[in-house]
Amino acid sequence: MSNYKNITDGFIILRQKHKVSRAEMAEYLSIGVSMYRKLENGQTPIGLDRVLKICEYFDIDLRDYLDQVLDSKRKCEYEAIIHRQAVVIDQLKLENSNVWSLIFQLTNWLNPKMRALAQKMRSNLEEPKLDN
Repeated sequence: MSNYKNITDGFIILRQKHKVSRAEMAEYLSIGVSMYRKLENGQTPIGLDRVLKICEYFDIDLRDYLDQVLDSKRKCEYEAIIHRQAVVIDQLKLENSNVWSLIFQLTNWLNPKMRALAQKMRSNLEEPKLDN
């Protein structure tokens, strides 16, 4: 059995246990019901982004779920992907911080009153802080 099928079989069990319809899951994932059915049946590979969203929907930890459904080799591959994505997210946060720092320096140089406006804009655009 493919690892995709192992992953989706677990989601079928969760969905049925929680009495969630395919239509509800498809809507949550912003895809059509037929596409969701193909994901569940293993006909279409399920991407990590969708696996994460489904785990989030059922309030289960991704690593715990993968421990249950994947062999150790495939689990290590997924862990590596998750780690690389976490590194990229951290890099983007740092770049975002650097960009805002440059904007503050530039606005302060041009007009000190602009700094307050830039700070207000930044606070409106920042994502909420997530607990890690």
